Amino acid sequence: MALLVANANWLADHWIRRSALATDVVVDGLLLIFAAVLLRCPTLLCSALLSGLNRLDILNALRAGTQSLRQLGGIAVLLVRGDLLSLLLWEVIVSALEFGLFYGVSRRLLPGLSLRPRWPAEAIRGCWRYALGMNAIYVIALLLTQTDKLAISRLLSLEALGIYHLAYSLTAWIALIQGGFNSAVLPSLAADSAHARHTQLRTRHNKSTRLTVYAVALPATAIMFFPAELMGTWLDGETTRAAATTVSLLAAGFLLNAAVSNCLTVAVAAGDSGLPLRINLAGLAIYLPALAWLLDRYGLAGAALAWIALNAYYLAALVPVVQRRHLQQTTAAWWGENFLPFILLAGAIFGGARLAADALDGASPWPAAVCVGGAAVVYSIGGFFLLGRELRGQISAAAGGWLRAASSLRP
Repeated sequence: MALLVANANWLADHWIRRSALATDVVVDGLLLIFAAVLLRCPTLLCSALLSGLNRLDILNALRAGTQSLRQLGGIAVLLVRGDLLSLLLWEVIVSALEFGLFYGVSRRLLPGLSLRPRWPAEAIRGCWRYALGMNAIYVIALLLTQTDKLAISRLLSLEALGIYHLAYSLTAWIALIQGGFNSAVLPSLAADSAHARHTQLRTRHNKSTRLTVYAVALPATAIMFFPAELMGTWLDGETTRAAATTVSLLAAGFLLNAAVSNCLTVAVAAGDSGLPLRINLAGLAIYLPALAWLLDRYGLAGAALAWIALNAYYLAALVPVVQRRHLQQTTAAWWGENFLPFILLAGAIFGGARLAADALDGASPWPAAVCVGGAAVVYSIGGFFLLGRELRGQISAAAGGWLRAASSLRP
């Protein structure tokens, strides 16, 4: 990080392609980005601690709250200020607040917690191979999720990078949904795997995957079919037109990523860090040249297409191995029970809503809003029945418990 800060001027002059922005503005923007990334590092550590303590209620509440503040505040900054540096400054402010909240909660649960660097020899002696594998996975995952921005900054204009960042921000919050499910089910999956409870492991994974795909398919498919309408409520027409296709494609990629994420969780829970490491390494070798070619050929949409291709690769490479090695079920069963029914239902409903909105008066935003709302209701009901009787019963029982608890709080 210190090396990046020291070379911010060189990056602004020789790496980033800028058009109207002055060098000092680009340098200031890079420094703000570096500051935000630096603040995120201890936050991720505190997040891992909360997950290890199995305080997933606190972890998910903090994640949802800070991410909502980041997105909604960013929209407000764009509406009020409308410039890149103000948006990046807001990112730094939220990252600092996020770190303070995560660290404060972690210190409350672990009073002796210190972020002072030291070598934890005793802690890693028995699990250094697993820890090394997991760290390698995270490093490769960082490359896979950030290389697109790096390539855009080099090959396209800074304005294009800003539009892509906006499109990515509008869709990346979808990962919060899958992250909540993944972190919630991880301790149970690890316990099932440790005690060789294969039937319970398989059942728990299938339920978690169905619930994840069911929850993610609604917002992802709505964004895929109605990107311009959803963005047009708070962005100007030119920006909406520039970002609409990229937003739609990125949403499709995040939908595929959500479906695959539970298989990755099973591999991690089983202590099989070598599997995702090998698949990520192969994915990196495929993704980088595909990204360069698609970006050169299709611009920003090409970067989004590369994201779809990467997650399609995970569907083909990771899912079958996890199903066979850890869950003892066929990939066809996974596709038929956990993935395709929800994707086909959401595609049919929101695709029909798109056709209906196009047939109505396009001068007013209300027909599209009604179509989106109606499609969301129909999908929510239809997808709920696809979850299966047992899972529906568990959800209904949990919802009833929440309602009774809320009623008891009334005066």
